[in-house]
Amino acid sequence: MGIPGFQFIQDPPDYDARTHHSNQDVVERLQPADLKQIATVEAIFLNNAAQRDQMMPRKPLPQPDQEEKRRAPIEGIFPGAVPVADTK
Repeated sequence: MGIPGFQFIQDPPDYDARTHHSNQDVVERLQPADLKQIATVEAIFLNNAAQRDQMMPRKPLPQPDQEEKRRAPIEGIFPGAVPVADTK
């Protein structure tokens, strides 16, 4: 927990036409140019992340004691509103 995660988004125009996942996903169908591009993007990102002076930004850790306050209706905005039930 508290470790930043990163996702490199695929370019939408090619996704459905060329690389949508199916039972045909086999190593023979990999696109060499795509592999070179993502390897370059990830290498540059990791190098820049490793060279930072500060830690990467992180989302704040969950605070269960604040959850009830967060779920409560805002006073005066919705008269008679009830808090959202916990769905866990």
